[in-house]
Amino acid sequence: MRSEPFGGLATPRLVAVLVTVALLVTVAFAFSACRTAPSESAEPAGTAARPTEVPAAAATADVSASAMPPGKTMCQAAEDLAADVTFVRAIDVSTVGVASLLVSVDTALQEARVLAGLAVDEYQPLVQDTIVALQELRDIGEEARTQDTVGAGVATIGAAVTRVGEAMDALELQLRQPCPQQVS
Repeated sequence: MRSEPFGGLATPRLVAVLVTVALLVTVAFAFSACRTAPSESAEPAGTAARPTEVPAAAATADVSASAMPPGKTMCQAAEDLAADVTFVRAIDVSTVGVASLLVSVDTALQEARVLAGLAVDEYQPLVQDTIVALQELRDIGEEARTQDTVGAGVATIGAAVTRVGEAMDALELQLRQPCPQQVS
């Protein structure tokens, strides 16, 4: 019997996510090298601009029909989100850094928002819980990214990843296997 890498999750989508993460980590290292160089900024020292933060309320925004892939079902979106969350859970920020986590969380958030647009009312609270947990993890990751070392934020990031996992587990439990088909 042949063993599948990542428990059989080595799908083209996962490979694409891995390649994207690798590219973004490379860009992040290049960007951080540029940031350490002296700049001719008009801002006074110590007042560097912070990235725009997305409030948690924005995480629950509706997804427009144009943002949803044509023909995608609720069950397919739930499977894709589960794969994305599995990848988020597997990231070791102390080894690969926060940039990889942020890219993976953004991918999962995008899929969770697609699922929110496809899910029937019965599943909406669980989908929204997952979106909120992912957004909180993203916010914590952004804050950790601005710190000199990740070490201090590893425990906080770990707790946030656990909350994402719990929210996704609750959603998957409710969806059961096989996934119920969307009723129009």
